[in-house]
Amino acid sequence: MTKRQCSVCGRNFEPDPRVPKQTVCTDAACKRERKRIWQQQKRQSDPDYRDNQRRSAKDWAQRHSSYWEEYRLANPDYAETNRRQQQIRNNKQRQATVAKMDASTLHQPLLAGRYRLTRIDGNDKAISGIWTVEITVLSGPKPRS
Repeated sequence: MTKRQCSVCGRNFEPDPRVPKQTVCTDAACKRERKRIWQQQKRQSDPDYRDNQRRSAKDWAQRHSSYWEEYRLANPDYAETNRRQQQIRNNKQRQATVAKMDASTLHQPLLAGRYRLTRIDGNDKAISGIWTVEITVLSGPKPRS
């Protein structure tokens, strides 16, 4: 049988004859990664699967309500590291919300679309040339609900 290249690790492997479309080698880490990718795609594309996963996680958390408390007691180093990292995240978030004097006061985000762009000199006089530009929003503030 011909060898194939694993889609996860890139190593060559001999596929199992019972699995004609096998794309991943028999390494446990590769199998886990294949499953993780499948679950991620399934959650994105299947609302029923996503809802079931959410309900299952919520049910488990209710049945094991003391899990995290017990885990932190059993792993004090982890708890302390996590506490420090959370403080760093909190500080960054606080600093990010401080307004700067020269920050933009634009309250409505610029919408994606086509615009006419004209260059203006220091005296607010248009300099020859008008360009049509297309603006695509790559990231921006989250819409308020």
